[in-house]
Amino acid sequence: MLSYRNKRLIRKFTRKRIIIYGSVLAVLVVLSLFAPYFAPYDPIQISMEGRKSPNVDHIFGTDRLGRDILSRIIYGTKYSLSIGIISVSIGLIFGTTMGVLSAYYGGLVDTIIMRFIDALLAFPGILLALVVIAVLGPGLFNVMLAVGISTVPEYARLARGKVLSVMQLEYIEAIHSIGGSNIRVILKHILPNISAPITILATLQVGNAILVGSGLSFLGMGAQPPTPEWGLMTAEGRNFMSQAWWISTFPGIAILITVISINQFGDGLREAIDPYLKE
Repeated sequence: MLSYRNKRLIRKFTRKRIIIYGSVLAVLVVLSLFAPYFAPYDPIQISMEGRKSPNVDHIFGTDRLGRDILSRIIYGTKYSLSIGIISVSIGLIFGTTMGVLSAYYGGLVDTIIMRFIDALLAFPGILLALVVIAVLGPGLFNVMLAVGISTVPEYARLARGKVLSVMQLEYIEAIHSIGGSNIRVILKHILPNISAPITILATLQVGNAILVGSGLSFLGMGAQPPTPEWGLMTAEGRNFMSQAWWISTFPGIAILITVISINQFGDGLREAIDPYLKE
């Protein structure tokens, strides 16, 4: 058991971490929503001046087509955050639904759903995403769908385990005994009890989804030119690292800052609402 003083220190550190990294994420969200007001140039406008190193007019320099790197990073915030949020939402909705139905109804339903989940788990997440992209073809939405499908097993397994625990509670059995409908029990009593761990997992997975999505775009399977997506921007500068390091470096730093901020915010959120970490 932690002492009272240690608990206070942990709570203080957790609040500070949530505020700091939450502020960074808030800035990123604002940039994604109001990119035209912050970007100094059109992100896809080609300049005959070509590639230029960082200078007063172009703080992060320009790429081989003369496009302003800073403007493309600002506009790219929307694409990277969209990949993370939408793909995680897909995995959360389908995975949680499957896990809840599997645990609640049991029997044949549980067997069928969990065998399907086991089949998905046979593939590592990135490999499963590559398989989906190979079937659907490259594209930004297909990346979101592929990354979302690759996260379904984690939500399904977590939801199933939590629902099985909740179903053992006496008041759930009492509701069943007085004729409470399945839909009411699931929506009013089970989902609220499993929402905290599901929310924590979703928050932590947004960063991973951005990494996987950027990796797929880097490989040419995600966003296509001239979309200012960070992974694609990093790929476009990989052949010029010795002559024009800034083309790949700044988008890579944007990915790094975003993923670290999301992960740290998720860790702080987990420590704040996970009852086992408060003991």
